[in-house]
Amino acid sequence: MRGTARPSPGPSRMLRMLLVPACFAAALACSRAPTEKAEGPFLDDGYSLSSDADADTYTGPASLTVAFTAHAIHGVGRTTYHWSFDDHGTSEEQNPVHTFARQGWYRVVMNAKDGAGGTDQTTLLLHVWRPRDWARLQRHRDMRIVMRSLRELKRKNGDTSPTPIARN
Repeated sequence: MRGTARPSPGPSRMLRMLLVPACFAAALACSRAPTEKAEGPFLDDGYSLSSDADADTYTGPASLTVAFTAHAIHGVGRTTYHWSFDDHGTSEEQNPVHTFARQGWYRVVMNAKDGAGGTDQTTLLLHVWRPRDWARLQRHRDMRIVMRSLRELKRKNGDTSPTPIARN
């Protein structure tokens, strides 16, 4: 029908619309892993370059500014870094800061290369929300319960890294 407003989704549907992407983002952010090396399936053989990348937050409202960090071990000589931010942005810094202006999913890829030509790659997945959806998510009581449960689980497992969903 023309000219009639669509009814707003009920609270249960709105909760699913907000929580499912947030929980999915948390699961994917925690599953980041370097690519397999040609020498074998080991992440750190003690002799070749191994690297890791992290972000200070994995989700938030647009315009989301994220500070990234990278670390490399067992590199020969100087290690260089190349970041691709999935919005056509790149950086050659070891620890860049990047702003994602628009909502959506972003795959951030960090490539490390040492002086002997050894390479390693880490991929991170971030989600940027529309500001009004982010505000609704932060106000929702069930989301606060999810965040508290995630922090408690990490504490029990001895994980001291920041919770990848959001900063409260």
